[in-house]
Amino acid sequence: MEVDSTNYFIKKIYQHKINGLPGICIQIDFLYNYYNDNVTFKLLGKHLPESLKYVAIKRKAEYTAGRYAVQKALRLLEYSSDNEVCIGQHGIPIWPQLFTGSISHTSTNAMCVVSHTDEIRSIGIDIENWFNSDLFNNITSSILTGAEYKLLKKYKILDHNIATLIFSAKESLFKAIYFEAKCYFGFDAAEIVSIDFQKNIFTIKLNVDLNSNLKKGRQFSGLFKFYKDFIFTAVIIYKL
Repeated sequence: MEVDSTNYFIKKIYQHKINGLPGICIQIDFLYNYYNDNVTFKLLGKHLPESLKYVAIKRKAEYTAGRYAVQKALRLLEYSSDNEVCIGQHGIPIWPQLFTGSISHTSTNAMCVVSHTDEIRSIGIDIENWFNSDLFNNITSSILTGAEYKLLKKYKILDHNIATLIFSAKESLFKAIYFEAKCYFGFDAAEIVSIDFQKNIFTIKLNVDLNSNLKKGRQFSGLFKFYKDFIFTAVIIYKL
């Protein structure tokens, strides 16, 4: 007899309250080894998008958990339509009218933030598992600027944590400003200016001109929170 794996796929669902974060934040812990395509249909009420039909199981599981979190957040915001949150260019979600949000995931966790657009224009979030020594040594040279290496030295007792934070903050910035940038940019296009570990906030600035509004030197504020297995970062673009 075939076993329904849907109940095993989702481990736990949380709603987070994070200081300074607007909207609804949902986290879902999942087990991707219990994923099959029937799980997507049973949880989301629809099949996988064509673009994901032939990708790895892990990617399908991440997508499904992330969109399931989005469904729950939208319902809490009293959104009643069945319109799908589609996949746009560079994987950026296309949100329903009057809503904006962001989704991120690791191999075992998915998190989303969804908010009304009455106060904010966009939001970008990211979650990253903490860097280990090998990953820290292998990729930091490709994601850190000279100024950010100085930050690492300043907080040398937290080298791995800060490297993870910087990586995650840049991912959040990309998602937050993509609606306006409409282009991909590398890790050297932005850098962390400051980190406040008391208030859990950071400042990040652009190192290049992306367009007439997103110019070199423009700064953005972000927030972060440490969890046991991963870090959460967010960059919020408020309406003027």
